Amino acid sequence: VEAVAVRPDRQRQGLGLQVMGPVNAGIQAAFEVGVLSTDAWPFYERLGWWRWRGPSWVQAPDGSSTRTADEDEGLMVLPVAGR
Repeated sequence: VEAVAVRPDRQRQGLGLQVMGPVNAGIQAAFEVGVLSTDAWPFYERLGWWRWRGPSWVQAPDGSSTRTADEDEGLMVLPVAGR
C-alpha cells in the first residue's frame, strides 16, 4: 500500500476507512500479505494490520535484495487467512 492519505482538515470523518476497506479486501483476495509503512499505527491496527517486528528487505526484479533498515520501525503487515 503506497501513497494513501487524508488531508488534515478532512481527517476523523471516516474517509480513511472508506479507502482502506476496499484496499484490505483487495489484498486479502489476491495476495499472501499486505505491507505498508506508517507512523499511524492505531489507525491500521484497528483494520487488522500488525506492526512488523523484524528486519526489512526489498527484492529487485532481478532477484537481488537490499536491506532497508530505515523502514523497520514503520512497517505494518496485513496477514491473509488461508494463504
